[in-house]
Amino acid sequence: MRVTPGMMNAQVQRELQAALAAIAHQQDLLSSGTRILAPADDPGGAAQAVTIRARQAANAQFQKNVAAAKATLSAGDSGLRAIADVVTQAKEAAVQGASDSNDALARQSIGVSVDQLLETLVTLANSRSSTGTFVFGGQESTTAPYSVTRSASGKITAVTPNSRGIDGPTPTEITEGVTVPTTVSGTAIFGAATDPTYAFDVLIRLRDDLNGQPLLTFQPDVGQAGAANASAYAGITAPADLQIGGPTGTAFIAPTAAGDDAVSYSGNAESAIALAAKINLQAPSTGVTATVTSARITYSAGTFVNDITLNGTPGNKLVINGISILGAVAGSTAADRRDALVALINGQSPATGVVATAVPGSTAFALTAADGRNISIETDATVIPASANANFFGFTAGLTGTGAATSVVARGGVQLGAATPVTVTPASGSALAGQMSGQGSTGIQAALDDLGSVLDRVVLPQVLLGSRLSWVGLLNDRLESESLSQATDLSHIEDLDVTKAATDLQQLQTFYQAALASGAQLIQLSLLNFLK
Repeated sequence: MRVTPGMMNAQVQRELQAALAAIAHQQDLLSSGTRILAPADDPGGAAQAVTIRARQAANAQFQKNVAAAKATLSAGDSGLRAIADVVTQAKEAAVQGASDSNDALARQSIGVSVDQLLETLVTLANSRSSTGTFVFGGQESTTAPYSVTRSASGKITAVTPNSRGIDGPTPTEITEGVTVPTTVSGTAIFGAATDPTYAFDVLIRLRDDLNGQPLLTFQPDVGQAGAANASAYAGITAPADLQIGGPTGTAFIAPTAAGDDAVSYSGNAESAIALAAKINLQAPSTGVTATVTSARITYSAGTFVNDITLNGTPGNKLVINGISILGAVAGSTAADRRDALVALINGQSPATGVVATAVPGSTAFALTAADGRNISIETDATVIPASANANFFGFTAGLTGTGAATSVVARGGVQLGAATPVTVTPASGSALAGQMSGQGSTGIQAALDDLGSVLDRVVLPQVLLGSRLSWVGLLNDRLESESLSQATDLSHIEDLDVTKAATDLQQLQTFYQAALASGAQLIQLSLLNFLK
């Protein structure tokens, strides 16, 4: 076969172009840092890389799903802990509200705190995760699960669940073929709206019981100056005056008598102690028990402008529950004189059953009988600026009399307790009818029991959510480990050995230079060179 110079030149050019292409490809490898720029570079490796990248994409999506699931589960877990705290505080408020030591004003204060707890509970019920998901909305995770109705004063009167439902799971796929429910059914936590232990209704009832359902209490016509109406009293005079119904039945309460109260000095038949005794006699029939609450009255009309020596003489007489209060009420200021009187009264407390306390920031003082006995006072008819009547009490008339005729200025109350609400029915027209109010602690006690049921409902979901959160955390760690393993595998397949690639490039460049020099020699030959 005849080889012409043109054929040689073409062959040299092809080889030089191939060498340049090899150098360019090697430079592309070095600049990209990968050994597979095209499937042709390593068909098997390219196929493995495609598979690994598909797994990486799925893994990345699962990691996003896990992050969203963790956010919702974490919000639910913290929300349930907060809900449990709110319900526990409400139970403590109910226990405090049911205590005999609280009067109507104290219960109203507790009712304010329960109202705040109710507001907090509604806020928690509408909790969102960091991704905006409503945690307790069930499948309706983008709509607030609960809405409220308020009174003209702004108080919550009803809490209504989303009409489209607040139940059903919201599964999130966190790895291939594995899902986890992230939201919680509001019904599972707070109960159905028709349930007697629906959490919001329980708090509303407790608040209202504390604010609007005071103790079954005597409201006799007595004030700072004693009884304005001598016929107004708080006893039971007829067998049908008072009927009480409880969990075990209904019974009429027998008339009260002086012998029912052995500690009051006067008005024994018309005292809290006497009424409680009669109610408790019927406890086996009604299931209702009665507890006496303290008697209390505050005097704030006195001036304490003069020193006075209490010695029983006209203008200087004070008798509390039949015991004379004697001694000097003196001091450099009105408050000092008030404090001196408080000390004299308290010196006789073992005999009277009455304790005096100073009202801070004023010259007022209060008298309290913790056991609920009647507080009775005798003074005298003398009312002049320097008399005890005017100085201590601001009276415009004396409080006179002895024994049963002594002015009763304060009576205790009676608190009812039962496992279920109590029906209190005073006879129409009876002296008792206009002097009793409220249902004692019955509503409060019922709320206390219901709150126990609410708290029980929170426990299991809290445990389940905590375990799911822990499981998702472990799965997230596994996904991160898989992601690292996939990245390592891909690196082993695609990453370029830079040192070897640089050496190969140098060799290719050397080969190219040699080929270039050899080709130059061949191209310079002519016909005359071959004829020699």
